[in-house]
Amino acid sequence: MTAAPASTHVEIITDGTWSVDVVREGAAEFAILMRLAKLQQHPGSVGIVGTGDRHGVFRDATHRVLELAVRNGIPVVRLSRQGSRNVVAPDSLFIDGRGHSPESAAAVLHRCLERFGPLPVSPAENYGRSVPTLAELRDTLDRYQAEFDREPQTS
Repeated sequence: MTAAPASTHVEIITDGTWSVDVVREGAAEFAILMRLAKLQQHPGSVGIVGTGDRHGVFRDATHRVLELAVRNGIPVVRLSRQGSRNVVAPDSLFIDGRGHSPESAAAVLHRCLERFGPLPVSPAENYGRSVPTLAELRDTLDRYQAEFDREPQTS
């Protein structure tokens, strides 16, 4: 008798509004860390669709937590709040949702998780930036990104 395949799960996270209040920023970071910890308890492959501001930019605290998720093998799709074109940094570890709605991005990410599996996990030393693992990570992210580029946009 064979075991049933592990399921995949995609969580949609919306970044809060920008604030100069350090306490509020820390509370928001903690809330996302708690969601990430809960997500990591899921038995199958998991992913995150994150909605940033109108250009897809996350607050600093959210950005740090979501990069931590990527370094721990969880792919993160970055969307803009209004469906406009995301600002893309060349060294970003996020998948560019390219104007998808959160629901359509979650569906594409779900298919990617089933097809490619989770991202490689970066080692703790050097803040997750060891060269061979980073190359493997970028290779997998490129495959995910190709699927998002191929899918019709539905914003």
